[in-house]
Amino acid sequence: MKNTKKEHIKIHKEWHEVLDWLVADWITCTKKLPSKATILDLIKWSYGQTKGEIIKVSNLTVGNE
Repeated sequence: MKNTKKEHIKIHKEWHEVLDWLVADWITCTKKLPSKATILDLIKWSYGQTKGEIIKVSNLTVGNE
């Protein structure tokens, strides 16, 4: 299903709000700024959070310990 331009913009605004929350959670949990990590680090960490896993992020272990 193709979105209208208005719907497309609305979806991106929603994603940006969620991304703000995700990055804030990343910083809180890892004590790392996003500039000190890679997008792949963030994605792996975020996916691990959905599984309740302990994730190693560039010499820092975070998760359900």
